[in-house]
Amino acid sequence: MRYEVPRIDVMVVREGRPIRCSTPDTAAEVARQACCEPDPTVERFAVLHLDARSQVRGVQVVAQGGATSLVTKAREVFKGAIVAGATAIVLAHNHPNGSRLPSAEDKEMTRALVKAGEVVGITVVDHVIVTEDGGSYSFMEHGLI
Repeated sequence: MRYEVPRIDVMVVREGRPIRCSTPDTAAEVARQACCEPDPTVERFAVLHLDARSQVRGVQVVAQGGATSLVTKAREVFKGAIVAGATAIVLAHNHPNGSRLPSAEDKEMTRALVKAGEVVGITVVDHVIVTEDGGSYSFMEHGLI
């Protein structure tokens, strides 16, 4: 008996010029666009996909929550990065309440995603928290990554 198995084709379409993401400030600006637009009152979690030269090759919003929380899974965080051929990622999310400081849950989630990245061979280089007013917090700058 011959089975007809559905075939899945995946392709990456790149538009625009890559942005070099070598500082937390650059990561925060890219993250702010992904997380705070169009509605800064909704919390969003995004992943910046980086190539070997630290150029942003793609940005993907992987979770969206309410005004105070969201849930994201490692498989969602790394799925797009794997497809895009990323060698590293920057995690990013916004705090609609205006606080730049990470919560205990933010720190715990970051530790878990760093470990997951080690398993799949994609380095988590930073996690930035952004606010609509231009504020940001870098886990890397504060020694948390």
